[in-house]
Amino acid sequence: MWCLRQAVYARAVELMDTLGRELVGRTLSEAGWSVRFDRSRRRLGACWPNTKVISLSGVFCDLASMSEVDEVIRHETAHAIDCELRGRTDHGPEWRRLAIACGAKPSRTADVSSRAMKGRYEIRCARCGQVTYLFAKPRRPSACSSCSEGDILCLMGVIDLSTGTVVAQPGVMLQYPGHG
Repeated sequence: MWCLRQAVYARAVELMDTLGRELVGRTLSEAGWSVRFDRSRRRLGACWPNTKVISLSGVFCDLASMSEVDEVIRHETAHAIDCELRGRTDHGPEWRRLAIACGAKPSRTADVSSRAMKGRYEIRCARCGQVTYLFAKPRRPSACSSCSEGDILCLMGVIDLSTGTVVAQPGVMLQYPGHG
């Protein structure tokens, strides 16, 4: 994954500087902008004008295709260029024009509900089919909030999606009074 992140970083700097030169007259690096990775799982990227940082979700970059990552880099670079030209950014008409010039879709949000962003572990109730995704392996059994009633807990099964291995079998457990 480290080699992939190096490639993403190199591509981000390349786009940032090429598009900055074309649209602002100087590279964004010369203007003080930098690229970094973060641990976000709820957004793909962000532009932070106060610190002049384009931040990319490392989770997304590790799991997405290069074309998907490229789209996010172009979107955030359009925000950085907007900041350089207007001193602020939003998703208004000026930014949309810049997004198109940067080769990005001029839309405000991206789909983060893809399998790539859901997490490594799938927790599923065998009884009702409710599904939840986690990035960390659960340390204790999870009870289904839809099926569990009173002292009866409907335990959810856990699957490691990276290997397809069943980590925990679903089941039913009687909760004794005073233990829960």
